[in-house]
Amino acid sequence: KTTQNTWTCDAVILAAGSKASNISGSDGSGYDLAKSLGHSIIPVLPALVQLHCAESFYKEIAGIRVQGRVTLYAKGQKLAEDTGEIQLTNYGISGIPVFQISRFAAKALSEGTIEVRAELDFMPDFTKEQLKSFLLSRIQMRPEKPVGTFLTGVFHEKLACILLERAGISEKFLAKDLTKADV
Repeated sequence: KTTQNTWTCDAVILAAGSKASNISGSDGSGYDLAKSLGHSIIPVLPALVQLHCAESFYKEIAGIRVQGRVTLYAKGQKLAEDTGEIQLTNYGISGIPVFQISRFAAKALSEGTIEVRAELDFMPDFTKEQLKSFLLSRIQMRPEKPVGTFLTGVFHEKLACILLERAGISEKFLAKDLTKADV
């Protein structure tokens, strides 16, 4: 019943939008309206969003897009994973596979999990053994190459530098100086 008319129906659908897109005029007040009418409201969580990461090195690789797999963990358990084009940004990670798993991160954080971890695999079509074999064969083919250029053609140059830095390997080492443990 409104001031202008009365309708009789079996059900009413309230489609008021959320705070996610205030540019369209929605402000989340539909939740308050539904609650005032006696409905239970489940917690509203972000989904299909980017993930902000704690590491500061993302600023150095912002703008790089790479095919890979992103796997999400909380409390040591795998929550979700997806494969596709990952976009590295100045704040963390984005792209379709990140959007696909972001709801699991939001849910875990809303349930009190202190830390949610995203693991990135930039060579998802390789097993660990295949990747190690691939890298060892590159060492044999290019033993005099500086490690800084050793990954040229495999990874974007900026990403390769970060990967080497994170592994504690100096870019000045020669490929032949890498040990099997380094690989």
